[in-house]
Amino acid sequence: GRYYVDQKKYKFTTAVNVTNPESTIKTNNLDFYDNSGHAYVYGPSTITSKENVINTSKGFYDTKNDVGRLLDKSNIIYNNRKVEGDIINYDRKKNFAKATNNVKITDTINKMIATGHYAEVYRNIGGTKKDSMFITKKALIKTLVEKDTMYLHGKKILITGTPENRTTRAYNNVRFFKTDMSGKCDSIHANNKEELTKLIGRPVIWNSDNQMTGDEIHLVGNNKTEKLDSLKILNNAFLIQKDTIGEDNYNQVKGQFLYGKFRENKLYEVDLVKNTEKIYFMYNDANEMVGIDKGASSSINMQLEDNK
Repeated sequence: GRYYVDQKKYKFTTAVNVTNPESTIKTNNLDFYDNSGHAYVYGPSTITSKENVINTSKGFYDTKNDVGRLLDKSNIIYNNRKVEGDIINYDRKKNFAKATNNVKITDTINKMIATGHYAEVYRNIGGTKKDSMFITKKALIKTLVEKDTMYLHGKKILITGTPENRTTRAYNNVRFFKTDMSGKCDSIHANNKEELTKLIGRPVIWNSDNQMTGDEIHLVGNNKTEKLDSLKILNNAFLIQKDTIGEDNYNQVKGQFLYGKFRENKLYEVDLVKNTEKIYFMYNDANEMVGIDKGASSSINMQLEDNK
């Protein structure tokens, strides 16, 4: 290595180690400024502390203030969470990281992968509840649910809280999809502990051949089975299904409220209450339409077999 007296700068090459009480830097090329404690690494490098491991090929680290800036698709590994991005700024004391461009956050405990082009991550340290992730710019979250993958997209997605009491918020033009159910709305609010997902703002749900709409939709899960338990549509509940025989016919029911029950993630019973109406197309054994059952009542109970 060399030492530049005027700049008080060390320039080291090959198998370089920098050790301070909080972290250790290992690299093959290092510029270190004695006065400021600033370190610049080039080529494959690792910065290790008791809280995280950083991998980078081009980065800056302030050893006195424990802040850094990483370039060239670097990553930070916090126990169960890995943060990747083209540019990462982080603050070790605040347990905070900010990533820009081609961001990917992998959470092994919650079986989740988040992608986007801007993200902020606070890590939970010492029992504090400040554990959160914010992601935007083409934000997409993929979560493993049983043997299926749940996709959630929104303009902005915010996840807060510890794993056992985690809240997910997605807002502005939200879309979600899994094999047996998909939907859209303006915003989503979901809580792990309560197993309650609220769809707010012009929500629409497609479950097999059924389309459901209302002012607000609640999906209630079961913590033990990790499957859907029930469904609530609050105000202006409407359920429509394309008729299996008639080309342009649609069976329809509506009411003020709708309450549905799931079995193995399939809707098997629906109750509509208050100001309910129905339109149902009837056929004979020769598949000829023999009438349209149209009526109004105070409530409707529907039994669904094979989602029909």
